[in-house]
Amino acid sequence: RGLGDVYKRQGHTKSGQEIELDLQMNRWTTGEGHARTTVIIRDLTAQNSAERELRRNKTLYDLALQGSEIGVFDVNLNTGSSEVSETWCRIMGYEDNCNGMDTQKNFLSRIHPEDLRTLKQADADCIAGKTERSIAEYRLKTRDGDWSWMKSDAVIVEWDAHGKASRMIGTQTDVTALRHDRNALEVSEKRFRQVLVCLLYTSPSPRDRTRS
Repeated sequence: RGLGDVYKRQGHTKSGQEIELDLQMNRWTTGEGHARTTVIIRDLTAQNSAERELRRNKTLYDLALQGSEIGVFDVNLNTGSSEVSETWCRIMGYEDNCNGMDTQKNFLSRIHPEDLRTLKQADADCIAGKTERSIAEYRLKTRDGDWSWMKSDAVIVEWDAHGKASRMIGTQTDVTALRHDRNALEVSEKRFRQVLVCLLYTSPSPRDRTRS
């Protein structure tokens, strides 16, 4: 028997349509010692076209996520490891796809202790099927040592043969500015209510104004 050789070739149908072919040539010897060659031809036109379309859509999807500053994470619930997008790494303050670090371990170590329980509970409820999504806001320490606010939104996408959740995919966004705006609005509303109460208590009644 001989080793098989694989070739990629372009061809045309009878109608003149261009097709992409995969040719595999196998050289072998019969029991009587005669040399033989077998050629297997596969039409890969549809498969290659689908793969190119998938890569194109993925590129467009990645560009959209980068423009929106949305990071994506994919967690293997059996191993505890995760795969993340380049935008996720940038949000975390890293470049070059996080340089091969243990992203899940690094992520959990940087969450504020007061918020870690909230995030884990949201994940646990989703994993157990109590909720459809795991949504949480939490403080995360930046590489400069400050705290920023993050929001994650994740869902379960795979289960094992026993129905146990095995894979979670989600997004992560930096909501620090939104959180500050929200806090500023709450403070403003609180001050407004306080001023309103003061005015109500200090303003003269209609009867007092009539007497004056």
